[in-house]
Amino acid sequence: MSNTMYIPRIYICSPYTAVASRREARRIAIRAMEEADGFFDSKGLAVELFSPVLANSVQYADRSYDEIMKICFMQIDTCGEIFIPSAKTCDLSLIAGSKGIGLEIEYATARGYKIHNYESLRREKFHQNLKGEKK
Repeated sequence: MSNTMYIPRIYICSPYTAVASRREARRIAIRAMEEADGFFDSKGLAVELFSPVLANSVQYADRSYDEIMKICFMQIDTCGEIFIPSAKTCDLSLIAGSKGIGLEIEYATARGYKIHNYESLRREKFHQNLKGEKK
């Protein structure tokens, strides 16, 4: 009998193309990871955090946007849950302005994956922009 415990893997969304530079996108991704770490720690949950920006920005830099999003969707499937950062990480307009985060939310929603910390976007009605609706 194994004593291994299941630890959920969480996909941490953060803006990339909505940000001025790769360096700034990485800084925001690190802050998103820190925010997610505090979020799950405050709930007493042991999780593994995964940042596609930190994992993919160098390795797949030569790929097209569509190819990178396909890779991100496969990575979401390996996690099964996503985390949306709040204003603690960056200006919410960057999150709302991120086409990729909008696509990640749609992908996760369509598959019934849990979306953590989406409330701040809902409260600010930024989720409408993420879904391509008019504000």
